[in-house]
Amino acid sequence: MAPDVRVVLRIYLNPDGSLVTGLPQNPVPIKVSAGGGELYLNAVAALRQCQPYKMLPPDRYPEWKALDLTFTPQNF
Repeated sequence: MAPDVRVVLRIYLNPDGSLVTGLPQNPVPIKVSAGGGELYLNAVAALRQCQPYKMLPPDRYPEWKALDLTFTPQNF
């Protein structure tokens, strides 16, 4: 995988830090660069496996209920 491959995903979270279900797609692909299909699949799998995100402060939920996350091959 080329080092300049980049995937940007938007995730929507519940107050308990789990991914919102019932949406057409969550995580939502914002940008998947050419050759980024494998990185996209790995990032989505990691986001789903690592939930709920308990480290997020509940009192700041409005700030993290929707996040745009960037993934590169260096993340994996």
